[in-house]
Amino acid sequence: MDKNNSEKHIKSEIHNGEISKQFYLPKIMKRPLSLVFIFIYGAIYIISQALSALRTIDFMDFFYGFLIINLFFCIPLVFLFFGLYIKNLKICRKRKIGFGTAALAFVVIIPVIVLSMSSIKDPFIRAQNNFSEKRYEAAIRYYDSVISNSQDSDIIKDAEANREMALQKIYEAENLEKKGDIYFEHGLYGRAEENYIKAQGVYPRLNGIKKKIKSSYSMKEKYGESTAGETYILFNEELQFKYTEGFFREWGTVKICDPQLAAFADFIIESGKFFESEDEFKINGRLIGKPEIANYVESEQGLFVFISAYVIDINGNIKWSKDGYLKGESPYIKENETRDFSLVGRLSNSLKEGDHFIIIAYVHGSMILISDPDGREIPDADRNVFAIYQGQIKNP
Repeated sequence: MDKNNSEKHIKSEIHNGEISKQFYLPKIMKRPLSLVFIFIYGAIYIISQALSALRTIDFMDFFYGFLIINLFFCIPLVFLFFGLYIKNLKICRKRKIGFGTAALAFVVIIPVIVLSMSSIKDPFIRAQNNFSEKRYEAAIRYYDSVISNSQDSDIIKDAEANREMALQKIYEAENLEKKGDIYFEHGLYGRAEENYIKAQGVYPRLNGIKKKIKSSYSMKEKYGESTAGETYILFNEELQFKYTEGFFREWGTVKICDPQLAAFADFIIESGKFFESEDEFKINGRLIGKPEIANYVESEQGLFVFISAYVIDINGNIKWSKDGYLKGESPYIKENETRDFSLVGRLSNSLKEGDHFIIIAYVHGSMILISDPDGREIPDADRNVFAIYQGQIKNP
């Protein structure tokens, strides 16, 4: 230890002829401004990374944001350490080496970050990749980012169109899942499993779909498949029912299917006394089940038939109306089957030339299992008509 250092660290004092020595530690050169800078700079860096992570779409998006923030924070540090290196050229050799090494390290890190960022595909390509891999929710978030930030109108247009397609895919998968849920609730476990598998095929990342597939398969193996049509009618989804206006108001809402599944024939129209009074009206006829019943009605029993009819004059006034069923022990009709019916009721006014009648065969909405509640052309009316006939009354 040299003389100067000895003078700094040891102080001798004489007390009563004895020399006592007191030792002092060297003064620590504190840098409060440097500590504050490091704390603030580090805190801002951590907060920035945390905020960026909250907004990320997936790992690639997180990594891209991570690199951007690192680049943003590294550039000032290059200038900072380079400035400190110049400042300490003639003051402290150790500090000069440390600051120079740090500056050089950041000079190397920055190009590495830039190259890494350039290797990550832009948001639109990432959106397209997610779409092709059926990660539709991630794709939508990327498309939203492109729509918000891109300056290219063509890219924005493509992003909007693809975003809509991704939404449609998600909706399609969710709709299939809903159908599966309805089938599952009614004991049609095989149908439920089929729709769940279709939903997974459309959107493999649909939440909970794998569990539902497993559950429906397990229930099918354990309990088998319920017979559709025991307590309800199940129509094929391809059969469309459309609202129709202008019918008897008391019938409520009416939908007619296309194609029709049955046809009326061999009408016999009579008026007179049949049961109670002289002013009664009777329609006898037959209902013939078309081959289409086998294609559109998923029931071994066929269609549960209700018959309704009314007579109307040229001014639209109702003179007669009646509801009934098919004759025989079964209310059902199958394909290529012919069933008789007869409707008798009292007239409110006498029949005249020009009066005409309307007769329908239908299924009540409460008897139909609706597998697609969101569909617009489903049989959800009060009367879901599968056969209709209109005719004039001649020579009343």
